Amino acid sequence: MREVSVGEVTSKSQKPDNPAKPYDRIRRLTGTMPASNVTPLRRSSTKQRVTWQYALHDVAGAAADAAIVFDRLTLAFTEAQAHHDVVSQMALSAHAMAFMVADWSRFSGWVAWVERFERADREILAADLDEDSSLARATGAMARALLVGESLKTMTPLGEQLQAKIKTATAAHQATHMALASAVLLPLFQMTRAISDAQLLHAQMTETWSRWRSANPATELLSLLGIVSWAQHWHFANPARLPEIFAQLDAALADAPSETLKCGVTFRHARVLTDNALHRKDDESVQRGLHAMLAALHADRPMERVIYNAQAAIFASSRNDPDAAMRHIDHMNRALLAADCPPSISAIYRAREGAIYLGMERYALAVQAFETATSSIPDSQSAVPIGYVSLTRALESLQQSDYCGSISPQCASDLREGLAAVRKTSTHGFFFSAPKARGALCAIALCENIEPEFVREALKLVPTKPPTWADDHWSWAMSLRSFGGFRMQTKLAEGQRADKASSRPLLLLKLIVAHGERGVPVSTAMDALWSEQDGDQAEHALTVTLQRLRKLFVEEDLVLRNDGWLTLNAEKAWTDVRALETHLEAMTSAVIESTVSYIADEAQRLQLVRRLFDLYRGDCLQGIDESWAKDRAAHYRLRVANTLRQYANQAHRMQQALLLETLTSLAAERGVQV
Repeated sequence: MREVSVGEVTSKSQKPDNPAKPYDRIRRLTGTMPASNVTPLRRSSTKQRVTWQYALHDVAGAAADAAIVFDRLTLAFTEAQAHHDVVSQMALSAHAMAFMVADWSRFSGWVAWVERFERADREILAADLDEDSSLARATGAMARALLVGESLKTMTPLGEQLQAKIKTATAAHQATHMALASAVLLPLFQMTRAISDAQLLHAQMTETWSRWRSANPATELLSLLGIVSWAQHWHFANPARLPEIFAQLDAALADAPSETLKCGVTFRHARVLTDNALHRKDDESVQRGLHAMLAALHADRPMERVIYNAQAAIFASSRNDPDAAMRHIDHMNRALLAADCPPSISAIYRAREGAIYLGMERYALAVQAFETATSSIPDSQSAVPIGYVSLTRALESLQQSDYCGSISPQCASDLREGLAAVRKTSTHGFFFSAPKARGALCAIALCENIEPEFVREALKLVPTKPPTWADDHWSWAMSLRSFGGFRMQTKLAEGQRADKASSRPLLLLKLIVAHGERGVPVSTAMDALWSEQDGDQAEHALTVTLQRLRKLFVEEDLVLRNDGWLTLNAEKAWTDVRALETHLEAMTSAVIESTVSYIADEAQRLQLVRRLFDLYRGDCLQGIDESWAKDRAAHYRLRVANTLRQYANQAHRMQQALLLETLTSLAAERGVQV
């Protein structure tokens, strides 16, 4: 996919349908154009001052260009201020903040609107409010909480008050109010996973939009944005619903009367499609989505540049293209500054930057990104980023010293603090976008018995592939030990008992386990278990036995047959044989490194040796008299002895007495000649 810099985007600016010059606002705001050039609010023939409801409905006509919307809202607010109308000031401020949350095109001036709302709200008594104004007040309170980054504890009662006030609109101007109210309520439902409440809200707004969507451009735009927000909700809650929502959105876009109106919605639509494709790891669809986002990207909407570059960076990282990922991250951060968005939102993207670094295994950069996110948000929102900092530091420690059965006290402390933080905030999906990092943290936490219940619950909610070195503490569907005798832990199918099963299925399982990660060739299995039968008979016997073996277990796909090989599913089953093979390779690499560098840490080498004997507890399939089982036992006994002999020789040369004594003692216990 062709790389496009942020600078190229400016040539793709979309022109609004309104023939006025919307970008003249820059000259006016800098003092080079009088305020009279702003399109004034329409007034009734009686010259009465317009109500805030009418002002909002009138402003909504420019909804396709957010800059014009905020200019007109500012003008309406100034007039309300001149008449000392605090209710109108409150309502206009509330809807300005709500429009920021709904449209996400720009956040410039958000601090001023928050202050205007707070100042007006303090002067209002509940008795001064009619039904529309009461809804506006609840909408503003929720929008303000989202923008400033209040805690869920603070936002939840605000959301309950707003939810109670949202009804099906009975007039065109109310449709705009209801749409903005729903736009600030849905994010709370997403954060709290309140699916039933979100469905009720969607039903209410669908009824409103079906009656009033064509009332004015704002209602049209907000209805389209509402469908996109609903799609984003289902992307996380139930992706299976997305095709249905996308079909609704496509139909609504086809009916939209204005190309300019479609522009921002088309970008959001492409964004959700790209999110979904990234989740499915569908590279072709991701590329199409990014192209669609770029085609719809508006030069005057910096948040769109933020979102596009964040998605492009994630995609580049997933394709092991660190240079492109870093370039898009740089573009994203510059666009964040241009967007002037609230810290509560910029922190989301700095945290996303940290997740990209996690995927690239650049843990020091990830720590910096998470620390930046933490420093820019209120304490009430900082628990998760602080936890992410600790978890990433634990990963950094592991990167510097490969896991070999134990971790340093500092690494354990960081892991404990990080998991405690995400547990308290119920963040079960921590690091879901960096599965390798998530898998490593979960595996070590289970090995070290750090927050084990939370980790197992998190893995159930967000399944993650374990690292190759994960041991039997992981929540495997099947756990098998072969050294020192055969032991199996798994869930058997109803009515099945392993001790009552014929020896053939279990012998086949033991044969597969004893051949390690690669598994066993079908021909070798037939020769080992059915040597007395001819080829066709042996093949039939193997097929029947494999079927019987698979029926023993609740979990499917534990035993695989592919391209003439029988293997265990490495994502579902753990074996000490496979773990020993991985560990022996790590020990051999350590021997080579210490020989080259003349540096060998005795404590680390002791950990490697102790981990070896934790896995190797005696001969493979000890007690089975089959010739193939004895051959496998001799194979692993020789590999272990050769590796230990190398360690013993180096320990002797380097005068590492404790290592040599421990090694020879444990070898004698296991019957290994060193």
